[in-house]
Formats: sequence, structure tokens, C-alpha cells
Amino acid sequence: MRTDTPERTNPLHSLALHGDLDLASASSFEDRVRRLLDEGARLVVVDVSDVYFVDSAGLRSLIHVDHLAEEHDAVVRFEGLTAATRRLLELSGLIDRLRVGQ
Repeated sequence: MRTDTPERTNPLHSLALHGDLDLASASSFEDRVRRLLDEGARLVVVDVSDVYFVDSAGLRSLIHVDHLAEEHDAVVRFEGLTAATRRLLELSGLIDRLRVGQ
């Protein structure tokens, strides 16, 4: 997984994920979001339109960054869900827990 930060206008930060969100990449995603929140981000918009596979570690990392945001009195919002990613979040019940855009 590759992450890009195309826009960084405090307190809004954008982060784009590319590839798989899985055991190999979940911790780096969590670390990147943690750094943004520690730097003062109040809203982190995560573009997941280029994510093609999410395993259980990836799901756990989505929950974890949501908890990190709550601890920082901030919000992480996921945008650009593919049909497969949206379905996975629906089946896991996370679609109602996470902040998901259209």
C-alpha cells in the first residue's frame, strides 16, 4: 500500500491510500493517521478509491484510526469507497460506525 498526502491545510488533511489495506500495510496507515492527528488535524479525509483489497487487519486498522480520532477530538472520514469495500463495511457492520462519504 502506498499513501499520498496531496492536500494538507490545517486542520483539514487529506490522505490517499493505494493498493491493499492488509496485514503488511495496516500499521503504516495507522502511523500516518496518528502523525496527522498529533500535528493537529481535526479532520482527516482518507481517499480509499484506489484500495482493492481489505483483510481483517485492514478492517481493524479502520476501527483503530477512528478510535485515534476520537481520542484527539477529531474525525476521520473515508471517501471513494469501491463497491467491494462498501460491501465489506456493510457486512462487518462498520458502515454505521465509521464516517463514510459517498
